[in-house]
Amino acid sequence: GVQTCALPISPDRNPRLGIIAPFVLLWGTMEFLQSFVLTGFGWSALAHSQSYNLYAFQWGALGGFTLISMSIVLVNALLGEAVTNPQKRLQMLGAALAVAALIHGGGFLMLRPATYDEYALRVGIFQSNTPLQSKWDPELKVDLLKQAARQSRILEKYEEVDLFVWPEALVLMDIESDAARRTIASLLKNTQADLYTGAQRTDGFRFYNSSYFIQPGSNFSNFYDKMHLAPYGEYVPFSEYLPFLGRIIP
Repeated sequence: GVQTCALPISPDRNPRLGIIAPFVLLWGTMEFLQSFVLTGFGWSALAHSQSYNLYAFQWGALGGFTLISMSIVLVNALLGEAVTNPQKRLQMLGAALAVAALIHGGGFLMLRPATYDEYALRVGIFQSNTPLQSKWDPELKVDLLKQAARQSRILEKYEEVDLFVWPEALVLMDIESDAARRTIASLLKNTQADLYTGAQRTDGFRFYNSSYFIQPGSNFSNFYDKMHLAPYGEYVPFSEYLPFLGRIIP
């Protein structure tokens, strides 16, 4: 015959506590893979919720946004266990407070005072706030660029500016086209400021979402091409194997 026996389990033992560590690790793995698979989708990480928490954000220097997200999950998992497990409530609350104190205390110790005197820059930031349907209208590309230059000149009239900063994809024509070069060169010559801008770069039949750093009188050679493109927003995954996707998704 078959004999069965019951294994003694301590009433103080809660098997759910063993789930917290794997859960935290799985969440961190999910966000890490999310940032790279199909070139990556960098939005919606839990770490972004702490962008105003200067102490918590210091841990990004050690483990990137993944470590910050995992610490958030750990604190909340401990709090969740405190709510659902009355027998362990005080221990779980204490553990959550200890982790939060470690995060903020460690971040405080990692924080270094910034000195700006030697490297101070007066930065003028321009945000176009252009409706999407206008932004992608080919007939408005030159006008939108001229508007950015005009508004930047107005800003410089009231405050001295060392560096203009324009957002991603503000220059939606080839930045090395004659119209774009003339507009930007004129702005920088008149204001004697540098420009950091997002722009479209064309190389033959290939198009790039790039950022440029341009100084007065310089050529347009200082650029960086975006590597981690947004799937279906900036490129179509597997379009070379499934060409019909290109007809469905612009």
